[in-house]
Amino acid sequence: MHFGPALVYRPDIGVFSPGRIQGRADRLTVVPDLVIEVLSPGSRTIDLEQKRTDYARFGVGEYWVVDQDDLSVRVWRRTGAGLEKIAATGDRLACSSIPGIVIDLIAVGDGLRSL
Repeated sequence: MHFGPALVYRPDIGVFSPGRIQGRADRLTVVPDLVIEVLSPGSRTIDLEQKRTDYARFGVGEYWVVDQDDLSVRVWRRTGAGLEKIAATGDRLACSSIPGIVIDLIAVGDGLRSL
Protein backbone atom coordinates (compact mmCIF):
# COMPACT_ATOMS: atom_id res chain seq x y z
CA MET A 1 0.00 0.00 0.00
CA HIS A 2 1.31 3.37 -1.06
CA PHE A 3 1.01 5.95 1.75
CA GLY A 4 3.35 8.59 0.35
CA PRO A 5 6.31 9.18 -1.97
CA ALA A 6 8.72 7.28 0.29
CA LEU A 7 6.34 5.14 2.36
CA VAL A 8 5.09 1.83 0.99
CA TYR A 9 3.98 -1.07 3.19
CA ARG A 10 3.08 -4.60 2.19
CA PRO A 11 1.10 -5.95 5.14
CA ASP A 12 0.36 -9.65 5.49
CA ILE A 13 -3.33 -8.85 4.97
CA GLY A 14 -5.06 -5.62 3.96
CA VAL A 15 -8.87 -5.59 3.87
CA PHE A 16 -11.08 -2.98 2.22
CA SER A 17 -14.83 -2.47 2.60
CA PRO A 18 -16.81 -3.36 -0.52
CA GLY A 19 -16.81 -0.61 -3.13
CA ARG A 20 -13.73 1.24 -1.82
CA ILE A 21 -11.49 0.03 -4.66
CA GLN A 22 -12.70 0.40 -8.22
CA GLY A 23 -11.25 -2.02 -10.75
CA ARG A 24 -7.72 -3.31 -10.56
CA ALA A 25 -5.09 -0.91 -9.29
CA ASP A 26 -1.37 -1.14 -10.09
CA ARG A 27 -0.66 0.74 -6.88
CA LEU A 28 -3.03 0.83 -3.92
CA THR A 29 -3.42 4.36 -2.64
CA VAL A 30 -6.65 3.71 -0.73
CA VAL A 31 -6.15 3.30 3.02
CA PRO A 32 -7.33 -0.16 4.18
CA ASP A 33 -10.11 -0.55 6.71
CA LEU A 34 -8.26 -3.43 8.39
CA VAL A 35 -4.57 -4.35 8.37
CA ILE A 36 -3.32 -7.66 9.82
CA GLU A 37 0.36 -8.35 10.41
CA VAL A 38 1.95 -11.58 11.68
CA LEU A 39 5.01 -10.84 13.80
CA SER A 40 8.34 -12.37 12.99
CA PRO A 41 11.60 -11.77 14.87
CA GLY A 42 12.85 -9.40 12.19
CA SER A 43 9.67 -7.31 12.02
CA ARG A 44 8.57 -7.11 15.68
CA THR A 45 9.69 -3.53 16.39
CA ILE A 46 8.64 -2.22 12.99
CA ASP A 47 5.17 -3.82 13.21
CA LEU A 48 4.45 -2.88 16.84
CA GLU A 49 5.81 0.65 16.73
CA GLN A 50 6.61 2.19 13.35
CA LYS A 51 3.83 0.66 11.26
CA ARG A 52 1.25 1.17 14.03
CA THR A 53 2.16 4.87 14.19
CA ASP A 54 2.03 5.25 10.40
CA TYR A 55 -1.24 3.33 10.06
CA ALA A 56 -2.79 5.59 12.71
CA ARG A 57 -1.53 8.70 10.94
CA PHE A 58 -2.89 7.65 7.55
CA GLY A 59 -6.33 6.56 8.77
CA VAL A 60 -6.34 2.74 8.89
CA GLY A 61 -9.57 1.66 10.61
CA GLU A 62 -8.15 -1.26 12.60
CA TYR A 63 -4.75 -2.83 13.07
CA TRP A 64 -4.42 -6.44 14.27
CA VAL A 65 -1.05 -7.99 15.09
CA VAL A 66 -0.77 -11.77 15.47
CA ASP A 67 2.10 -12.83 17.75
CA GLN A 68 3.32 -16.38 17.17
CA ASP A 69 5.45 -16.32 20.32
CA ASP A 70 2.67 -15.86 22.88
CA LEU A 71 -0.24 -16.97 20.66
CA SER A 72 -2.01 -13.63 21.00
CA VAL A 73 -3.68 -11.04 18.82
CA ARG A 74 -3.12 -7.37 19.64
CA VAL A 75 -5.82 -5.00 18.42
CA TRP A 76 -5.88 -1.25 17.79
CA ARG A 77 -9.09 0.46 16.68
CA ARG A 78 -9.66 3.89 15.19
CA THR A 79 -10.85 6.57 17.56
CA GLY A 80 -11.16 10.27 16.85
CA ALA A 81 -7.48 10.77 17.68
CA GLY A 82 -5.94 7.70 16.09
CA LEU A 83 -5.59 4.00 16.90
CA GLU A 84 -6.40 2.96 20.45
CA LYS A 85 -5.31 -0.41 21.85
CA ILE A 86 -8.16 -2.62 22.99
CA ALA A 87 -8.18 -5.98 24.73
CA ALA A 88 -8.91 -8.97 22.50
CA THR A 89 -10.85 -11.11 24.97
CA GLY A 90 -13.11 -14.08 24.53
CA ASP A 91 -13.10 -16.70 21.81
CA ARG A 92 -13.92 -14.43 18.87
CA LEU A 93 -12.71 -11.10 17.56
CA ALA A 94 -15.06 -8.99 15.44
CA CYS A 95 -13.84 -6.20 13.20
CA SER A 96 -15.64 -2.93 13.92
CA SER A 97 -14.41 -1.33 10.68
CA ILE A 98 -15.93 -4.01 8.41
CA PRO A 99 -19.09 -5.66 9.74
CA GLY A 100 -19.13 -9.42 9.29
CA ILE A 101 -15.41 -10.07 9.69
CA VAL A 102 -14.94 -12.26 12.75
CA ILE A 103 -12.02 -14.52 13.61
CA ASP A 104 -12.01 -17.45 15.98
CA LEU A 105 -9.14 -16.74 18.39
CA ILE A 106 -9.06 -20.35 19.59
CA ALA A 107 -8.51 -21.57 16.02
CA VAL A 108 -5.79 -18.95 15.47
CA GLY A 109 -4.00 -20.13 18.63
CA ASP A 110 -4.35 -23.79 17.60
CA GLY A 111 -2.99 -22.99 14.15
CA LEU A 112 -0.01 -21.12 15.58
CA ARG A 113 0.77 -23.97 17.98
CA SER A 114 1.02 -26.36 15.04
CA LEU A 115 3.71 -24.30 13.26
